[in-house]
Amino acid sequence: MAFDIIVPARGQHRRADADKVRVAMGKTTGKSPILELRVVIGSDLVKRFGWTKGQRVNLAFGREASAERGQLAIMPAEDGHFRLVGGKSLEVRTRTLHPTLKLLAAPSTIAPPVQLVTDRLIVRMPDTFMAPRPMDSLMGDPPTKRKG
Repeated sequence: MAFDIIVPARGQHRRADADKVRVAMGKTTGKSPILELRVVIGSDLVKRFGWTKGQRVNLAFGREASAERGQLAIMPAEDGHFRLVGGKSLEVRTRTLHPTLKLLAAPSTIAPPVQLVTDRLIVRMPDTFMAPRPMDSLMGDPPTKRKG
C-alpha cells in the first residue's frame, strides 16, 4: 500500500492555503476498493521543504513502522522519496473524509492537529484507516462471524 504527497501546482490544487496540509481519505475504485490517503501541502510548506511544485512522491507504508499503532511520520529519504516512519509527537485527529489541517507556528505545542518539526512533516493516521478491514466477499459484503 502506498500514499502520495501531492504538492500544489497549476490545476485543482492551485488554491491550496499556503500554510496548510489537506488530507483527503476515500475509497479507490476497482474490484477490491481500498482506502486511499492524499496529503496536499501548501506552497509555503513546499518552499520550506524544498519540494518542486507538481511533484508526486510515493510513500512506503508498513504497520511495523509506527511507534504506536496508527502513528506514522512522513520523512525524506536519501533516494529522494519520502517514507512513513514511526514517531512520538504525532497529533492528527480526523473524523471527516476531507479535513483541513493547519500547521502550528510553534512545533512544541501538542494541541493543534499537525506539527512541523525541523524538516519532518508529522501526520497521524485516522483510527478508521489503520483498523484492519475484512476482505470483501464475492457479493461485495464484508464477511460476518456467526456464533453457535
